[in-house]
Amino acid sequence: MDFQELIITPFQEFLINGATYLPKLILLYLIWVFGKYGIDLLVELIKKINLGGKLDDKAKEILIKIFVPTAKILLILVILDSLGIGSTVIQTLLGSISLGLAIMLGLSFGEAFKPYAKNLVDRFAEEVK
Repeated sequence: MDFQELIITPFQEFLINGATYLPKLILLYLIWVFGKYGIDLLVELIKKINLGGKLDDKAKEILIKIFVPTAKILLILVILDSLGIGSTVIQTLLGSISLGLAIMLGLSFGEAFKPYAKNLVDRFAEEVK
């Protein structure tokens, strides 16, 4: 192996791949900047909404606390989808969220019904004797 094969050829391939990938990275950065600007704009709009006095400041703050992280997650998913890895990430996230919810519900219902289950097992044990 000579200098050409070890250094020059990989460097040329790196430059070619970088030149083809750079416009995509610039576009993704622009999506991020405009997306964050849109989120900030919507937050300011939520703060200014009045609805005839039916929406107080506490409700607006709660709405903003829910909206901002959700919108940022959606923005990140749009960017990942533009890279081509969005569908895999979404499937993994939904799978792990549903698994976590199933475990949480199983544990909570298991603990909540523990006394009833103990009574049921005790009555069954007495009937079997």
